[in-house]
Amino acid sequence: MKKVLMASAILIGFARCNDSGKSGNDTPKDTLTINDTLPVPKAADTSHATAASNDFPANFTPGKIFSADKADLHEQLSIQQLSDTKIAYELKMESGGCTSFGRKGVAVLKEGDAESDSDEKNNGYFVAEYMDEKTGECTVFIRIGADPGYTNRARFVLADCVKACQSKTESEPLFMAK
Repeated sequence: MKKVLMASAILIGFARCNDSGKSGNDTPKDTLTINDTLPVPKAADTSHATAASNDFPANFTPGKIFSADKADLHEQLSIQQLSDTKIAYELKMESGGCTSFGRKGVAVLKEGDAESDSDEKNNGYFVAEYMDEKTGECTVFIRIGADPGYTNRARFVLADCVKACQSKTESEPLFMAK
């Protein structure tokens, strides 16, 4: 969204620079003074959002549950596979002095670059990264281990989540219960 707004502002600026119309005093007619305000670009159409936000199943039945529990940290990620490229998820996070945070939604597999993570011994492994992005709301990234031996691992990252703990926006490595 920010990129669309920035691009719109730049295009408006270029259009104004290229306007060759002059008024009687040889000042370009679109010259701004200190008291003028810049035009506000129109918001982009978000009806084609990447994630299908209203597709959360009424009968959510997670096939995988990942968690991390230690001292005052409790994190859980429950996943239901909806298709090859879409998952329903529910996450919960409690951490020390922060308010408990929970979120559920539908995330779509990111296309393009291969993503990776590393384990406690700094060994790298590939992950499937899903994203739930809604304009003006919390964005959730979910990474689930894809390499053999690592499919029992996951992690989530929160971006722009007002109600989440601002000092902890990323989960610990989460492990699937055996």
